[in-house]
Amino acid sequence: MMGLSLTLFQMYTSKHPLQAFRIEYSGPSRTLVTEVIVIPEINTSEARINDVLADPVKVGLRLLALWDTGATASCIKPETAQRIGLDKNVIGLTKVQGVNSKTETKPVYKAGSFILPNRVLIRGVHLIESNIASSCDILIGMDIILMGDMSISNYGNTVFCFSMPPHENKIDLVERGNKVNSKIKRK
Repeated sequence: MMGLSLTLFQMYTSKHPLQAFRIEYSGPSRTLVTEVIVIPEINTSEARINDVLADPVKVGLRLLALWDTGATASCIKPETAQRIGLDKNVIGLTKVQGVNSKTETKPVYKAGSFILPNRVLIRGVHLIESNIASSCDILIGMDIILMGDMSISNYGNTVFCFSMPPHENKIDLVERGNKVNSKIKRK
């Protein structure tokens, strides 16, 4: 399974340019929240996707998403799944356990595609039903975050960036810190 996923991911990254977004909050932020447009089951032809990306709001549903590195999978509130018709797209059941909760069996929905800020497209999204303790409709977990690189900077205010596919040149804060410290030592 992992080999197949990696192969599909490599095929995706070789055909598609880097896509990225940057969200700058007005001050320090304890949560990372973005808008996500959910597009149920779009045709996968490149022409259709280009039409969708040109004006995603016409064909998609705008929802708020909380980014959570502590979640292994992306989730959706039950009332949101019902409101947007995903309750008709159940593809299976899975066991979930949140922080301080017992293990429960929850439906998995085939959600179609996500469009993240700056038109970053993710196809074939599956969402697990979950009671998200937030005003957001969706929780973006590590299943999506691992498709790219994510950075958070908190100098004065919070800046959150995500790019897809991952960069070959990894973000290395130790290297940056060592450069800054070496300049300080020379003075």
